[in-house]
Amino acid sequence: MRAGAISTHGGKERGDAMEQCKLGLMYAIGEHVECDYKKAFHWFFLAAKQENSAARRTLRSRK
Repeated sequence: MRAGAISTHGGKERGDAMEQCKLGLMYAIGEHVECDYKKAFHWFFLAAKQENSAARRTLRSRK
């Protein structure tokens, strides 16, 4: 895992919705991590619960 991914994982531990959304995107496209749609959904969902509009749009577009 690269430095950017490690930094993002730190943000998600603090409950930062933007960092959770970024982590979801990383898993969705396989950037610096192995592509994993279940993990991507998990992080997008957590960010959307905190009213992150980008995460909500992403989840709506995947229906």
